[in-house]
Amino acid sequence: MNSSRFSSPSPVAAAALALGLVVLSFIGGYGYGVGIRKKAPDGTTITPGATPKPEKSPPEVKGLRAAPNDQYVALTAVYDQSRLAARVIVDLKSGTATEAQSPIGWQDYITQWSADSRKILFERERIPRPVADATAGLYAAPMASKTGQTATPAEPELLTQGVDVPGEKIIAGFWTPKGNLVLKTRREPKSLWEISPNGQRLVDRAGVNFQQHRAVIEKGKTVFYTVRDVPGDGGIAALFRVVDGKATRLSDDLSGALWVYLEERARYMTVCRQGEGGDWQWMVYGVGAQGAKLLKTATVPGDIVAVYWSPEGKHILGAGGDSLWIVDVPSLQARRLTSRTDWKADDACWLNKEEAVLVAARGVLHKVALSGATRELWRFSDVYWR
Repeated sequence: MNSSRFSSPSPVAAAALALGLVVLSFIGGYGYGVGIRKKAPDGTTITPGATPKPEKSPPEVKGLRAAPNDQYVALTAVYDQSRLAARVIVDLKSGTATEAQSPIGWQDYITQWSADSRKILFERERIPRPVADATAGLYAAPMASKTGQTATPAEPELLTQGVDVPGEKIIAGFWTPKGNLVLKTRREPKSLWEISPNGQRLVDRAGVNFQQHRAVIEKGKTVFYTVRDVPGDGGIAALFRVVDGKATRLSDDLSGALWVYLEERARYMTVCRQGEGGDWQWMVYGVGAQGAKLLKTATVPGDIVAVYWSPEGKHILGAGGDSLWIVDVPSLQARRLTSRTDWKADDACWLNKEEAVLVAARGVLHKVALSGATRELWRFSDVYWR
């Protein structure tokens, strides 16, 4: 008789062995497709072969604007895969916020604060999702009214109601230092219109595009500095000074410029062109009523995606990439503001009375001093993480 090293178990013994393995598999966390249990980032238990719980995405922040008094910051939050949006005003002293939801399928992009820090200007525009019944245009929203400890967002006022811009569609706007509303239109040729108690008037026209515009007060009069297309020159831009509807050219052709940024009070202009090795070539001009003078040309890091001028015009915050950068004007010397290299900031702005900036990144609002000191001011609640 042939013999084996191990004899076959009886049916009863085999059944008992199988039951024991099942029990051990559940106790030890292995076998029968259960696998070793692990913890997900949110603390829940996951197992091999199971579909992991998707990470929640933070809201995207747009239109981050600090009030002139530095007490408040306003922002637009777009969330839930760009289906929903809200206007948010954060009290920087208390760390509390008031929130006003935009109509479904619309976003209210914050444009500007009023000079007295009591109202915000925003552009209501559609986002490519199913929409609620609402009216596009420019709105002014007063600060929230407070009853005890509760702040209630005030109803916004539609400023473009009844404004007649023949054959054109309004897409953006801003307030002049005197509080008049300036409107920019979409179709070509684009145009700027100023709305005042005396009616509306045409400020300037661009054949294809306005790249930048600032309104300043000179000798008691509102003067506009605009970067726009040179008439009949194939879309090449230049800087113009516009007074009472008359435009005077201040700069040479800005050919090859990827973007142009005017400092808030139109004292400097920065022109960006493509550099070598992924960096940028910047040119900074001094701007005056008689013309624009080239002051400096330098290479700056390609990590700078968005540009924010400081209130006094001596620094530029460069953001949008991995790092935060400070570029001095007019030397164009650049340095990292912090050692952190994973910012990927949504938006940023300068405070008006401090040497510090506000940075929105991954659902958190940070305050960063020019010394590099950083602290968290406020973060979105779970409602915005979808």
